[in-house]
Amino acid sequence: MTGNRVKVASGQDDDRPNRTAGQALVALRAATRLLHAQVDAAMPLAMEGRHTLVDYAAHLQLMQRWLSPFRPWFSDVDDECMGYSDVVHAQLSAIALDLAEIASPVPQPLAQCQGNRLFGADAGTAYRWGVAYVIEGSRLGAAALHAHLRPMLQPHPLRYLRGEGESRAGRWREFLSTLEVQVRTPVQIADCCSGARAAFDAMLQVLDKDSGRVAIEDAA
Repeated sequence: MTGNRVKVASGQDDDRPNRTAGQALVALRAATRLLHAQVDAAMPLAMEGRHTLVDYAAHLQLMQRWLSPFRPWFSDVDDECMGYSDVVHAQLSAIALDLAEIASPVPQPLAQCQGNRLFGADAGTAYRWGVAYVIEGSRLGAAALHAHLRPMLQPHPLRYLRGEGESRAGRWREFLSTLEVQVRTPVQIADCCSGARAAFDAMLQVLDKDSGRVAIEDAA
């Protein structure tokens, strides 16, 4: 997941485009900073040091349970963000192959909570861009993990962490550029932040079930 250390920028209360460059990203980072820290601290590969394929399998199982509901959710609508159904499908395929190589079972996906807007068809485009922001950030984080774990876990191919050979840093920059074009007004930015927070909350649901939620102090 990406780092979140930038304070939120104040916005207008109406729906006019905000001309401040990068305001959507600044707002997203601020809105998700504490959730991001909570998730990162609880992940099986969060601790530095030696890791085994058992640790990697636990990480894969969490990611599979988190990602699975997003594929049908993104494919339910047709707008600028919906290529993410294919992105999630590729990630899930890599996870399944990696788990099979470790001889670990593929877990059941996160149950879709009835009435949870995260999985609802009423979510707008900006909200979905917020979810995509967290998914794309997790892909960037996977690249960093790949560099760290490859010497420890070879000869396992680490397909999920390796990705499909594209430059994750370049893709991240391209994604952010597109997001800034698509999410411009104060209303859109607020909705986008809600989507990003919901995506982190979904991961915390997975962590609640598997390893217990990590306590975090209120910043106030």
